[in-house]
Amino acid sequence: TEKAVELSEDSLSVLKSAVGFDHVLVSKVLKNIGDYYQDAEVYDDAIEAYSESIRVKTLWYGRDHTLLSEVLNEMGITRFKKGDYMIARQSFSQALRIMRADKNASNKSLIFPTLTHLGHALYKNRDFKLAAETYLESFNIQVSIITGEENLGIQGFSEKLTSIAKRAIAMEEDDNDFAFLSESLGGIASILRYLGLVYHEQGDIETALTVNKLSLSVRLSQP
Repeated sequence: TEKAVELSEDSLSVLKSAVGFDHVLVSKVLKNIGDYYQDAEVYDDAIEAYSESIRVKTLWYGRDHTLLSEVLNEMGITRFKKGDYMIARQSFSQALRIMRADKNASNKSLIFPTLTHLGHALYKNRDFKLAAETYLESFNIQVSIITGEENLGIQGFSEKLTSIAKRAIAMEEDDNDFAFLSESLGGIASILRYLGLVYHEQGDIETALTVNKLSLSVRLSQP
């Protein structure tokens, strides 16, 4: 990773000399450099690279382009890893604002991971009510992606899970949808576990137990 960062920094210098500091290609290299620094846990340098990438992308695309949401999401993840939970919350919220724009909102598979990250930041900030709402929205989207129909909370999910489990049993391991379903169920189990933690913090022990049991049921249904 250190060598990759060095090469990217060199490429960035050459690119800036060739096309200028504010070219769209510069923003792409900056995003990659930010990713490298994040992986290397050099968080301040990652944030600096992401910030500059966002600045250049904004010049080219405006404030509401989906490419900005990708960098904002990574910025939030980096700030979360650094322990700056309040600022991470802001980055995730900005990313979601762009993702929810009409022209960007059709791909819900891009939205729920950021919702989950926002839920984590809210949980760390002890904003349990909003964390629960955010996790629940992520849960609803993830279930709707699997079932193909709208999902509204944990009520009635057990019946849907039974149907999903039957689908999983009927699948062959080399089926194209097998890995997708397994991964999706893993995500749903995790988000239910997070919901259980939030409900427990709120003192709603009964709901926390219900959600944790659902999480276990999903794990057991995972092919």
